[in-house]
Amino acid sequence: MPGEAGGGSVFLFLPMVDWHGRFQRSQQMARVLAELGHTCIYVNPQLGAEYLLPYAFDASPYIGRLAERIYEVHVHLPRVHESHARGLTDSEVARVVRAVGRALRPYRSREVTQIVSFPRWLEVAECLRALLGSRIVYDCHDYLPGFGRISAEVLGREDMLLETSDLVVFSSERLRSEITNRLPEVGPKSVLIRNAVRPSDFAIAPQPPGTGKKPIVGYAGALESWFDVELVRSLASRHTDCVFQLIGGIENARVFELERLSNVELAGEVRYGEIGAYMSKWSAALIPFIKNQLTDSADLIKLYEYFSLGLPVVSTALAELQRYRELVYMADDAASFSRRLAEALSESGSDRPSRRRAVAAQETWLCRAAALLEALRTQAGGEADGVPRRSA
Repeated sequence: MPGEAGGGSVFLFLPMVDWHGRFQRSQQMARVLAELGHTCIYVNPQLGAEYLLPYAFDASPYIGRLAERIYEVHVHLPRVHESHARGLTDSEVARVVRAVGRALRPYRSREVTQIVSFPRWLEVAECLRALLGSRIVYDCHDYLPGFGRISAEVLGREDMLLETSDLVVFSSERLRSEITNRLPEVGPKSVLIRNAVRPSDFAIAPQPPGTGKKPIVGYAGALESWFDVELVRSLASRHTDCVFQLIGGIENARVFELERLSNVELAGEVRYGEIGAYMSKWSAALIPFIKNQLTDSADLIKLYEYFSLGLPVVSTALAELQRYRELVYMADDAASFSRRLAEALSESGSDRPSRRRAVAAQETWLCRAAALLEALRTQAGGEADGVPRRSA
């Protein structure tokens, strides 16, 4: 059970992703906030899929300790909830709220802030605010309509979440503009907090290819619908002197077609703590994305991770990367991508690697957590009890 001594706040994470999956923004923020002395409670979004026994034999929620001051709440629903397909029913909301309330019981005297990262949690967050007075922060870090698998029912909850939230955090300026242009009332209660990196997780000396070995051109991240399979096929065919190593779970079946190429390696999902060792052997890194509203609105975590190793990065010319155009080799089509990759691989005698590392040293998750805490302090100023009230 949670309950460490300390005077920090409590952050309740209602996330999009499982803690044990790809290590992303929510997990990174929780880890740093815990290091700063706050307690973080992370609700497992599977809501029953992770239970070994059927609901009839194991209906109780349980709380597990992930790390110092970080706890995970597991809630078993009678039927598995597909978070991208539908919202929660009233009875499911009540069950989740009871489980979270149990986890929060030891912290009755401490301020609780909800960090909501996906609209399916809307009703849960509103119930918890009504019961506990806990602020709702919507961490809006993706252009959700760009994910083809999210249902209209879930997408329809996002506007309601934007309206009811006490603070809205955007991960990119383009995403913020897209939403505040459509919903101007969100602007005054919004703040820009980009993604980042933890440089110490990637503090591995680069390992240039040995004599006779081909340089490795790498990619780490989701192999989803926005991953440009045809572009990578073209690059691998043009650069047979390189090995193309793709790290990540394959969600786009067309990626398997690349296995036919002898110089393409599908490495599969790699644990977060091991990715740096892979990257240290790369000669260049890729961001080969189809350009659309989803990818143009993304502030890519992988860019900061690539930068932490000083790697030359070759990328589709995405909007949010333009601020680093002097450090990234950008391209608009397969031919220019190939030329830019050749330039990246021949990069030598340049100060670009050190400049990239300098960017990574500044753009850290510690800085992002500090920005969030400052935004919460600023917002609380002038409130009688530090908790703004909004109609649900």
